[in-house]
Amino acid sequence: MLTGIHLTSIDDAKQAALKLITYGPSIAIVTLGGQGAVVVSKSDQEPVHVAAPSVKATDTTGAGDCFVGALAFLLVTQPHLDIKEQVRRAVSIAAISVQRNGTQTSYPLASEVDPSLL
Repeated sequence: MLTGIHLTSIDDAKQAALKLITYGPSIAIVTLGGQGAVVVSKSDQEPVHVAAPSVKATDTTGAGDCFVGALAFLLVTQPHLDIKEQVRRAVSIAAISVQRNGTQTSYPLASEVDPSLL
């Protein structure tokens, strides 16, 4: 909606992310549900598709919120990681949530997440 680009493909999402960068932010992320996300930073201008792990989704309600929460956690606790790696990990954590019913109740506890993602 912000870009006027109708998202029907990963390439469309890449174009949307690039357009979002022109509005001023240093990083733009376009989420794609089960297809993961596209991330681009103003510093390198090369959009990258971060694929989601293949899982059997039970309930996708709240997956976007889980992604944003995981990304916020990673931005604070793992600032040394590249944004693309932080997005990859957040996508993987959100993929856990879609395998469970509910919203907040589907979010994994840290003890349920592979330590390499935290």
